Amino acid sequence: MSLNRNIAIVHYNTPELTRATILSIRKHTKGCDITVFDNSDKRPFPPMEGVRIIDNTKGQLIDFDAMIARYPDRIETACNWGSEKHIASVDYLFDVLPDGFVLMDSDVLVKTDIACFFDDEYAWAGMIEHNPPFRFMRERLFPFLLWINVPLLRKYGIRFWHEGMVYKLSHTGSPFYDTAGSLLKDCNDAGLIGKEICIDDFIEHFCAGSCGRKTRAQALSWLYGEHLALWKPAVYLVVIPYLASAAQGREIEYAIAGWRKHFKENYLVVLVGEGLPAMDAEDVYCLESKRVDAISGQYRQHLDYVSCFKKVHKEFPDTDGFIMVADDCFALNDFDISDVKLLKMLQPDVNFNPDSMNGWRRDKMKTKQTLQQAGLPTRNFTTHLPQWYDWDKVEALWEKYDMLHSSQVIEDLYYNTYCANRIPFRLDRDSDNFKLGVYGKDAETLALIAKAPEQKIWITNSPEGWCPELEVMLQIHYNIR
Repeated sequence: MSLNRNIAIVHYNTPELTRATILSIRKHTKGCDITVFDNSDKRPFPPMEGVRIIDNTKGQLIDFDAMIARYPDRIETACNWGSEKHIASVDYLFDVLPDGFVLMDSDVLVKTDIACFFDDEYAWAGMIEHNPPFRFMRERLFPFLLWINVPLLRKYGIRFWHEGMVYKLSHTGSPFYDTAGSLLKDCNDAGLIGKEICIDDFIEHFCAGSCGRKTRAQALSWLYGEHLALWKPAVYLVVIPYLASAAQGREIEYAIAGWRKHFKENYLVVLVGEGLPAMDAEDVYCLESKRVDAISGQYRQHLDYVSCFKKVHKEFPDTDGFIMVADDCFALNDFDISDVKLLKMLQPDVNFNPDSMNGWRRDKMKTKQTLQQAGLPTRNFTTHLPQWYDWDKVEALWEKYDMLHSSQVIEDLYYNTYCANRIPFRLDRDSDNFKLGVYGKDAETLALIAKAPEQKIWITNSPEGWCPELEVMLQIHYNIR
């Protein structure tokens, strides 16, 4: 075995995948020194604590255009997937990491300890592709997870780039040597011994994700779906239902900024709904969901909620639950999951005119009647604050009450059903530290807005409460202009 724990990753425009790869390494194998060789031309890898980044984003180390131009007889179908660029990058790393390293693609996730790959007794450790997909290709070593013993290879004059054996570039006739093909041949010719390990037992591979043949949406779906637990422990889904036609100003930008600044847990914001804004951020997952058809006598927004949440669960099947929060709820001070899960109510009962023209109020009374018929409390849980929902429990209610077609207030139904015997904390604007609700523009409310960052964890608003004073306060708090 080797005391050396160098790992090298060649990165190309896939920061979410590369970051997840690194996090999965750290979760399963301790003491690794990670180097990222960045060839991106659009989405470079951002600084990450404990990661060495070698910047080749402008061709300052390897000018690929000039490199390719040196081979006028190359096969023009080459360079589609970047094999020759990958080979050149790894060859460069021979000099950067002279003690040897484990080479990894940026589209793999480690699922168990890979310490057995670091082995000075062998020229390489990994898996041979014995049956390449094309008959004109030679066997090779899979570069997805591969120990490369650089000191031993140097003694025999072996490098990763072997002139005359680079896939469709310096080698223009069959058989072709793809990435790590020449390395395997050179080791065999020199009589060097490798250590064959089935890499499928150690990694999950998002095939072709590292070379740009998959979309960012596909990559995020792969990462945050069934593979989530491999790289990001205890991730909380923060689900924000969204409807562009009802959005006020830049409220969604402020809402997400609040989670970034103040939520002290691992999280992923899932923005779900119709007309989603364009967002390119690793902590935001956009999931388009068209509005459901209107049904006479039913409040469409509550039907939309169920449709949206069902879609989220289908996208993230391995999560235990989710945090539901409105797009006009803004964090002003630090909080964690215990603050979210604390049982909070507005009043011990719900009372509105059941014949109101307001669909939300009608649903409040409809849900109250449902609860009364079940012999349950009728507390008012529509706090306008983040709330936790277990998938199993909330789905049971959706099915029981056919909530995709018959609208109910999920907050009241869920918490009165599953927390019937608990005494909730009652919110009070004048005394609690949780919430300031802005529902108007009177002088008293405007004065409270200015004091909210010193007194409240969250501030929320109704359409009537959205005002310049609130927006300016949020811009200053989040340093957004």
